[in-house]
Amino acid sequence: MLVMKPKVYEVINNLKSLLGELIEINEGLVKLLAPNLAKYSQGRHIEPRWAPVFYNPLTVISRNIDILVMEVYRNIYKSRVHVCDLLSATGIRGIRYLVESNADWVVFNDIDKRAYELIKINVLLNEVEDRATIYNLDANLLLSFYTYKKGKFDVIDIDPFGTPVLFIDSALRAVRNGGMLSVTATDLAPLLGVKNNACLRKYQAISMKVPFSREIAVRILIGYLSRQAAKYELAVIPVFSYSLLHIVRVHVLVRRGAIRADETLRNMGYARYCSNCGYRDLVREYPATSLSVNCPNCHRKLLIAGPLWTGSLWDLDFVDEVYQAYREKAYLHERHLLNILKAINRESRAPPLYYSVKEFSRAFRVREVSPKTLINELRSKGFLACKTHFDPKGFKTNATINIIRDFILSIVKGG
Repeated sequence: MLVMKPKVYEVINNLKSLLGELIEINEGLVKLLAPNLAKYSQGRHIEPRWAPVFYNPLTVISRNIDILVMEVYRNIYKSRVHVCDLLSATGIRGIRYLVESNADWVVFNDIDKRAYELIKINVLLNEVEDRATIYNLDANLLLSFYTYKKGKFDVIDIDPFGTPVLFIDSALRAVRNGGMLSVTATDLAPLLGVKNNACLRKYQAISMKVPFSREIAVRILIGYLSRQAAKYELAVIPVFSYSLLHIVRVHVLVRRGAIRADETLRNMGYARYCSNCGYRDLVREYPATSLSVNCPNCHRKLLIAGPLWTGSLWDLDFVDEVYQAYREKAYLHERHLLNILKAINRESRAPPLYYSVKEFSRAFRVREVSPKTLINELRSKGFLACKTHFDPKGFKTNATINIIRDFILSIVKGG
């Protein structure tokens, strides 16, 4: 049970008419009150966005990763870290930054009055009110206020329901040189190539619905951040990226300088994919002036996605530090998170654009082989091969598409 001061009881009673039933939740080392999601269901389906204040228990694994990323950022780049939790909802992520990642100060904000009142409660419950400022403002107005009056942030966390593009320009102006933007996109239909007109409107890019769409989505988001940053002579440097469940999440450093911005744009380009033979690659060319649309493997016409980020999605040293931070936080130890961090650690050193055993099974009309078996076979012949966190049936390798095909057919025939 939560131990609450008399003041907190009084405020909660005043909130009941706004928020309905509140329940106690423990997440990481934090305790909070949140709407009872059982009250917002349709049959067995619980929909967090129907609640008066949004809290999604399914994305706790994302927040666990972000706690580690924040701690590593603080340890490597800043002795003191001031954070803006731009769209706070219950305040869970910002409070966890204070309690678990040793952030020095967090500015919480939500335009919803109900969320604003609930954040105040949860900040008091965790006794971090001396390191918190709470606002009930439009997000872009808050960022502009700090840019010109209060001072810029070391970290700005943008976790919207839908697209983050509405807040990116203001965030780029409000983050310090060497600061970090932590950005979520939950509008996966545009980013995964299901709604390409929406992707073009929001991210000024074309996606494609292919077996490796999750990675394309991450690269489109980073590409968008890079192009927006370049307008202000800022460079974007990805340090940690992932896609889980219904989200794409990227953490990027932001550095000043026209030369750095130009270097960032040199990492822009396009992804190409052949739906006939499965060939895929990234072409570092921006703007595109001589991009070939014919498959170098079978000469059929290629599908093209972009512009997008063609560089690494991770900083290798940063990834190593995140894994080490996980090992030191015993309360976060659980198998699913460990498997994700291990997969990211390995694939950060692997070639881009993953494959899936499912796509080969469909293409060759054969039984689906185990990713583990295929990876072991590829490694035994000297190829680099590893799992990817993007897809439980996915893998990355430096083997060519034809070599992968031969290995799979050999495994099927031998089995």
